[in-house]
Amino acid sequence: MEKGWIIGGLTSGIALGLLVTVLIPKSTVLILGVIWLGITVYLLKREHNIRKRQLEEISCQLNDILERKPLDISGILEDTLDDKLVSQMDKLQELLQHYDQMLWEEQESIKKLITDIAHQLRTPLANIESYLNLCRQGETVEEVLSYLEAIQISEGKLAFLIESFIKISRLEHYCIQIKKEKQDIRETILQAMAMMGKKADAQQVELKLLTVEPCDVLHDKNWLCEAIRNLLDNSIKYSPAGSIVEIGVQNNEMFTRIQVRDYGIGIEEEEETSIFNRFYRGKRVTTQDGFGIGLYLAREIVLRHDGFMKVARKEQGLLVEIYLPR
Repeated sequence: MEKGWIIGGLTSGIALGLLVTVLIPKSTVLILGVIWLGITVYLLKREHNIRKRQLEEISCQLNDILERKPLDISGILEDTLDDKLVSQMDKLQELLQHYDQMLWEEQESIKKLITDIAHQLRTPLANIESYLNLCRQGETVEEVLSYLEAIQISEGKLAFLIESFIKISRLEHYCIQIKKEKQDIRETILQAMAMMGKKADAQQVELKLLTVEPCDVLHDKNWLCEAIRNLLDNSIKYSPAGSIVEIGVQNNEMFTRIQVRDYGIGIEEEEETSIFNRFYRGKRVTTQDGFGIGLYLAREIVLRHDGFMKVARKEQGLLVEIYLPR
């Protein structure tokens, strides 16, 4: 910028000098030259001071950005290029604030997960310790074997919790990749039903697939099978012996809807959204085992498929629906 002023000033000075040499006496030319030189120096110094002030203001704004202070851009600069710089700094400030907020939310999420893990692991660990002490004091083989069986049950719950926590962490922090392929959703549902067949038989609950026609849906078979399996597990767990759990699929222009309908204990009013919370258990739950993880994991998996879930209370039981974009 200063070089432009110097070149412009010298060019104008030379041109003016040539002109006045012809038309004006030499003494007058000398005076005019000195005046012109003074004006040029003054303008250059003024421009230098302006640029220095502008750079100092930009430096202050950048320092405010680094220190996460509010950015004041009112009336700072008028030049077009400088306006662009200020606008870019303002956007940079907003971007950094957005990332700070994301980092804080992630840290809070990790803290809450650690607290939940500690709380949920406390019971099975305490049970294992208690039954180990009883094993040491057992007087008969039958007593020791019963205590060992109880330890094995607690160990199974502990393993389930740890595996669930790993899945939750991977899903919440986007550590997994959902690899969607267009394939028949019935095969995924049948795979989930096969995985829950033994538990359904033990509970004397019939799993019934209502869908007959092929239905191709874009999805990750393994992960969506996990979500459907969790829904079936919940339905079986809270259904009475001799009841049915129905699974169906319907299509419309926008979504493929997977429905799981049971005739169990259901939920109370206003629990429709709460049951998807991590570690939440319904108010009607009494003696049934569980940790309140299944529906939460199912929803996280469906969300990674760009879908959503809904529940509807029925006169008897519950209807849970998965919506996947077509």
